[in-house]
Amino acid sequence: MVKNISGMSTLAIYNKLYEGFYLSWEYWQGYSRFPL
Repeated sequence: MVKNISGMSTLAIYNKLYEGFYLSWEYWQGYSRFPL
């Protein structure tokens, strides 16, 4: 896994950023739709 980090880092980072952004957006949409 350490051997592939240089080759996988960029793709993994972008994948995680997109995933995190999508999840946070979905959460925010749900929260704004149903405010506490």
